[in-house]
Amino acid sequence: MRKLLLLSLLWGLYSCQHKDTQPPAGVSHLAPTLDQVVGIGKIQPEPGIIDLSAETNGIVERVYKHENDTVSPGDLILELDHSVDDAMVMQLQKQIAAQAAQVKADQAA
Repeated sequence: MRKLLLLSLLWGLYSCQHKDTQPPAGVSHLAPTLDQVVGIGKIQPEPGIIDLSAETNGIVERVYKHENDTVSPGDLILELDHSVDDAMVMQLQKQIAAQAAQVKADQAA
């Protein structure tokens, strides 16, 4: 039994060492030579990027500045429609006034 195991081990090692080194048909081992590499990219310096924020939320109505436009302090970049926020502020002001009137009525009673 040991001889059979030893023979199969030797045969396995022998067959691994003498594999066919010919590449399959249609496969070439020559690496293609490249003269140029073409790529598309955009470089943005980190100090030049800033976050923008608005005082209110809203839906963008108009865009005044586009990508790669020069922007100075005070320039309009876009216009927001904040009518929903304005309506919510008005509603809250009315609720405050109603509660103040209720407090006065309770104090008078």
